[in-house]
Amino acid sequence: MTALAVSAFLTFPVQVQDGRDRIETSAKIVREIPLEVFLDGRRMGTIACSGLHPEELALGFLRAEGLLEDRRELTRIETDAGGRVVRVHRRRETAAPAVAPEGQTIGSSGARGLGLAASPAPLHDIDLAVTPAQVLALMDVLLNGSAIHNLTHGTHCSALATPEGIAVLREDIGRHNTLDMLGGYMFLNDIPGRGRILLTTGRVSAEIVQKVWRLGVPILISHSAPTSRALELLAEAGITLIGFVRGGRMNLYTEGKRVIR
Repeated sequence: MTALAVSAFLTFPVQVQDGRDRIETSAKIVREIPLEVFLDGRRMGTIACSGLHPEELALGFLRAEGLLEDRRELTRIETDAGGRVVRVHRRRETAAPAVAPEGQTIGSSGARGLGLAASPAPLHDIDLAVTPAQVLALMDVLLNGSAIHNLTHGTHCSALATPEGIAVLREDIGRHNTLDMLGGYMFLNDIPGRGRILLTTGRVSAEIVQKVWRLGVPILISHSAPTSRALELLAEAGITLIGFVRGGRMNLYTEGKRVIR
C-alpha cells in the first residue's frame, strides 16, 4: 500500500449487524477536508475533497471555470496548511476576472457554477477510435486500480487514457474533483485532449460533460449512466459517450462512430 493511499483514509470503530448478531470492529473511512483555492490573492472557492493532489485539483477547478488558459500565465503555486490551501499566482499583466464571485463553498459532487467559461468549439471532427475490447479493458484497469475505493468504498475514480492504456488515475470523494485533478494534470504537463480518452466511475451529468468538453477530449467512458441534459450537451459537443460499461457490455449514447469493430 502506498503512502498516498494511507493518507486518504482514517480508521473508525463501527458495529456490524447481521440478522442475529452485532460485532464490534473497525472500518477504513475516506478522508474529507475543505480545500481553499486562491487566485492572485482572491479566494475563489472552498472545495470538499480528500486532500489528494491539491495543486492539480485547484488548477483543474480554475481551468474548468475559465480562469486559467495557459500554463505560461503562472508564476508560482503555493500549498500550505497541511495541503488545505492552494494559492495560484499569475503574471501581473493577467488580470483576475472581476465578475467571479469570491468565497463560494463547493460540495465534492456539486456543480462549480462560476459560469465564466464559454463552450469551446465542437469536437465532431476529431478522428479517434476505440474498439469494444479496448473499452472493456480500460474499464477493468480503472476499477481494479481504484485502490482507495476498494478499501473504503467511499470514492469515485477517473482516468486519462489512450486506446492502448491508462496514463494517469485519480480518486476522490467526488466525481467532479477527479476530473478537475486530471484537468490540472493535463494543464501542468501540456497534454492536449484531442488524442485522449477520459474514464470515470461516476454518473455523467451536464457539468461533467462541460468539463470534458473544455479539456478537448472526444471520448468519455463511464461505469455509470448519463442524464438527459448530458446527452443533449454531448451531441452538441461531438463527444462520444460509452456508458454503463459492465458485465462485458456497454451502451453507445452519442457519436458511436468512434467505436469500431
